[in-house]
Amino acid sequence: MRDLGANDFALYEDGRAVPIVAFRAPVGASVPLDAAAPTPAATGRAPAEPPPEPVTFVVYVDNWNLTPGGRRRVLPGFASFLKEQLARGAARALVVAAGEEAHVLSPLTADAEQIAAALRSAEREPVHGHLTRSDERGGGGAER
Repeated sequence: MRDLGANDFALYEDGRAVPIVAFRAPVGASVPLDAAAPTPAATGRAPAEPPPEPVTFVVYVDNWNLTPGGRRRVLPGFASFLKEQLARGAARALVVAAGEEAHVLSPLTADAEQIAAALRSAEREPVHGHLTRSDERGGGGAER
């Protein structure tokens, strides 16, 4: 889609609206009407459209805060979504997981099988969300 700006989107963190502080229109987006651009006749050649910028999905699996059930509910559907998006082309993905420290599980790739393998790997890592939730309910101040 073209002609979209930051005001056309809403960003939520933990259910609360947060401002969008950085927004960049994709390569090939339409130019504002007041922008000066040479016409094809003035340059003597047809305008060259820049190649489309691929959509990049960064999957951050927060194993520190996820519960086992939450992860089981989300990852399979997300794996299917990514497989579909990568099959369409012009998309790529990267998987990062975090327990005590964040680590990259896949390269930035358009290979759906590499992404699926990285998501399976993330699913095998220990989760700590049930402990975090327990601390919150009990008012415990356990240090991480």
